[in-house]
Amino acid sequence: MKTILLGVTLLLLLLAGCSSKTVQEPQEILYEELGANHESLEISLANWERLKERMGVSYQYTRKSPSGWGGLKNETTITVHDDFVMKREYVVLDADNIITSSWKEDGFDALNDHAEGAPVKRMDELYEDCAEILATKSGVVITFDSSGILKTCQFGKRGIFIENFVFLAR
Repeated sequence: MKTILLGVTLLLLLLAGCSSKTVQEPQEILYEELGANHESLEISLANWERLKERMGVSYQYTRKSPSGWGGLKNETTITVHDDFVMKREYVVLDADNIITSSWKEDGFDALNDHAEGAPVKRMDELYEDCAEILATKSGVVITFDSSGILKTCQFGKRGIFIENFVFLAR
């Protein structure tokens, strides 16, 4: 009996090891010409549409700005529930990643009360913004996370920088 239990346990461990997923590094594509090919962005948008169908349209992401004067940087976290932006949180971090100021806009009526921070946008709108950037800027770098979702759409130090994208429980 112990031999059977040991054999079943080893088989289960082997199967569990085979089903684990490895995290892939984001792929990076550099476009060097104005009006570059949108194929990679279109593939990513299709991934996004499939994930929305499967996971729902409640999610959260953070947009980061590159470090500015004195090492200060800011982050805006956007929370979307049922495809409506419901919360925007903003923090300014110093060079040691210590919060120097922050605010939170919670609820549909409170959004956009502050001038600072990334604009209130759903991921669909960020894909549209990236398509416009690709059509009008040169030297654009786009990256995707391990699920194929847009992570950056950058030209120089400007563009879209997305971190910590997560779907929220339904």
